[in-house]
Amino acid sequence: MRIIVSEIALEALLIYHGRDQEHSRRVTSALQGLAEDGRDRQVLRLSGSPRPIWTESLDENTVIYFTFGHGAGTLELRIALIGPPPADSRFDLGRVLHAAGDVPYHEIPDVIRLDERQTTAAGRSSLTGYSMRMLPCRITWRHPMTPFSRPFPTRRRTPMTCMGRRYRILTGLRSAQELPLRLSPQQERLLGNRLPLLFQGVAGSGKTTVVAHFAHRQILGPAALPSVLIVTYTDELRQFIEAILQSLDNLNPGQSVSIQVRTWRELCDDLAACLRISPFAWAPEDFFLEQIRLKVETTPVAGRIKNLERDIHQFIRATLKGQATDPENPPPPPRGELFKMTPVPLDGQIDLGVLYDLAQQYQHVLAMRGWYDDTDAARRLLAHIDALPKYDYVMVDEVQDYTLVQLLLLSRLCQRMDGLLFAGDVDQVLHSVNFSWQGARSAVWQAWNSSPPEPVVIDYNYRNPQPVSELANTLLKMRTKRLRMSAPTPALSNQALTPRPVRLVLPQAKLDKLVAELASKIGSLGIIRRADPAGISAVTTSGRGPGSRGLYRPAPEGQPAVPSPGR
Repeated sequence: MRIIVSEIALEALLIYHGRDQEHSRRVTSALQGLAEDGRDRQVLRLSGSPRPIWTESLDENTVIYFTFGHGAGTLELRIALIGPPPADSRFDLGRVLHAAGDVPYHEIPDVIRLDERQTTAAGRSSLTGYSMRMLPCRITWRHPMTPFSRPFPTRRRTPMTCMGRRYRILTGLRSAQELPLRLSPQQERLLGNRLPLLFQGVAGSGKTTVVAHFAHRQILGPAALPSVLIVTYTDELRQFIEAILQSLDNLNPGQSVSIQVRTWRELCDDLAACLRISPFAWAPEDFFLEQIRLKVETTPVAGRIKNLERDIHQFIRATLKGQATDPENPPPPPRGELFKMTPVPLDGQIDLGVLYDLAQQYQHVLAMRGWYDDTDAARRLLAHIDALPKYDYVMVDEVQDYTLVQLLLLSRLCQRMDGLLFAGDVDQVLHSVNFSWQGARSAVWQAWNSSPPEPVVIDYNYRNPQPVSELANTLLKMRTKRLRMSAPTPALSNQALTPRPVRLVLPQAKLDKLVAELASKIGSLGIIRRADPAGISAVTTSGRGPGSRGLYRPAPEGQPAVPSPGR
């Protein structure tokens, strides 16, 4: 059995632990005893809860609320909340249900009742069998996780989801950033796939976390320590992956320092050093944008299409140059090749002849200044591929940011095809970049002359609530239509039916009173105010929080706002 802790409970434990030596001792003792068999604890049945909630006292005014569940093939003890004892009349028990993640926000009842309370034993034996040990005679086991005489209602939701709550695997009393995240069911299933693996993950699906887990698992085997390379595009992602790997070392001791995490340009400079050539002189990110902008201003579409110069810049880099994989034939390709490309994302926005002239000028200026962009560096390194070091595993994060020639180089840096992992999201392409999963598969084919698998899709967004995911899906449809791309993968949210915004227009005094009342019932409330002589507009939530009586809805002009029933 493993212990996981919600981030809100972890923060409270760290604060309590840091008060003084006695509080530190109590936390240490409580955590050590949580998984012990035979210890008497209070177990509660709350109205609206799908499972019993257990408590472990820290002191007379503070208890740990936790539940049990199954996740990733193992029994989990889930520390949900640190708060006052349930007998405290001022304590809102709805906070327990919300933190535990067993009940979505919109299903939390207005009034939480303490239907039943017992003192019994919790531990491996009492939760995985049907033992009657230490239970009152009138109590019978209906389910391994349900010690009460009345069974809880069956729920369709997978108990592993935790309704979008972020839980960390407790490997010690450390900050949240130092503890590994508890993976979702979809992420765990993905980790069961064999390499080579290409996977398409929507925004917020945890692609980077999964890549780090894949890499860490390769160094836990009994064989000799393999060489693992993870490639990212930004320093921020590199640092994030390194932090995940360090947290995983605390869970399963490994030697994650043996995993090389490099940004693309760091890797190129490392490989240049292996060849004993000078580091690449990288062209600035905004290089040539001004020249493109001046040219665009002379065209009929000047001023009508925003950021056209950036779309042109990316098209030159990713399509005209990124598809050129032969070191002996540098880009751009012959002019006729551009006119054979149909359709081109920039059709109707700029004359193809002007576009080709810009591409030639772009490459000429790079050569004159001795600068390299990402595609030029990849082609130069490909010319010396046999002299470059090879890795047992090569894993690429945010693969949609790479061109064909870059992916070909990365594929050939791997010692075998079944050591490759590409993770990305085609729907996060911002400009007219010619990325597709078929293109990524083509790079692997060119490197290994063998067909790689089709990409696996993970479609749960764990970062955003349902309304945000739905808005993002709508915007993605608009973007893909503009860029003439295939339909996007719609993102789902495991924070289902999260409260939605509503607009109110009320006089200042009434609005202040309403907001104060709502905040006292919900616990926190986000508002947007707009100064207006006739009233104030405020954005609140339309779902119901713990103990709320329903939110106010706008009323016809001249009539008072009235409460709307919760949904």
